[in-house]
Amino acid sequence: MVESSGNTKKGILLALFGFSSFVISDSCAKWLSGSYNIIDIVVWSYIFALITGLVFSPLLGGLKKTLRTKSLKTHVGRGLCNLGLATSVVLAFKNLDLTAVYPIMFLAPFMITIMAIPIYKEYVHPESWIAIAIGFFGVLVAYRPGFEILDPWLIVPFFTVFCIAGLALLARALHKDETLLSLSFYPCLMTFIVLAPYTALRGTIPALTDLPFFALAGVMLVCGISGVSFSIRLARFAVVAPLHYLQLPLAFTIGYLVFNETPDLLMKIGALIIAGSGLLLCFEQNKTKTTAQD
Repeated sequence: MVESSGNTKKGILLALFGFSSFVISDSCAKWLSGSYNIIDIVVWSYIFALITGLVFSPLLGGLKKTLRTKSLKTHVGRGLCNLGLATSVVLAFKNLDLTAVYPIMFLAPFMITIMAIPIYKEYVHPESWIAIAIGFFGVLVAYRPGFEILDPWLIVPFFTVFCIAGLALLARALHKDETLLSLSFYPCLMTFIVLAPYTALRGTIPALTDLPFFALAGVMLVCGISGVSFSIRLARFAVVAPLHYLQLPLAFTIGYLVFNETPDLLMKIGALIIAGSGLLLCFEQNKTKTTAQD
């Protein structure tokens, strides 16, 4: 089917909505991390995420069709990746600034490209390797290893990047008939099943004043997964992927206004280098696909 301009515009709007939703969900988790255990935050946020998914399931492909999955093993694999992602990202935001975590998480497109080589036997052009090298150089600029003592908690968001890459790469292996709901339902359900007993034994009940933050975190998580996933079905990946980097100004703005975070000049420069190299990577991959199709 030929991609229409109308679908492209819808895809762009959905991608903007989805990527922004992730930042809001992460910000809620960081806000709650001052008062709650990280596992309790994940469990209660995912309760609301699962409820949201079920409420809007008719719009996302339906629960019955979702449960009749043909890719159960792949969903389990994605669930394990999401388990690592959900816990590590909250742990990272608990101990680091938003503005310190996001530049590292923006390495995910590079990691996906690199990991796709052995998994899917993909060929990476020299121009793409240059973009990847520039991206990692941006990390060196932002965090200045060797010039000052690095925070050991920075290891956590790097682990998060691997989980994001695994989640994305396994999505390629899903059967073509899988619903949009399945993309969020199975990872959220598996994470909840594994972690819920811990919270149940602790008997953690959120304060009424904090419930809106848990609810917003869960709702925005589903909106993020569904919005970005649906946008990729409407528009080419090369159109959607660069919008990922618009999380940067939103994260910096929320970090400044809500958490009083002020990144230094080198952090800002490094973040811009990473974002710029990511855009270059998307451009090169799009050019490669276009050439192959011609």
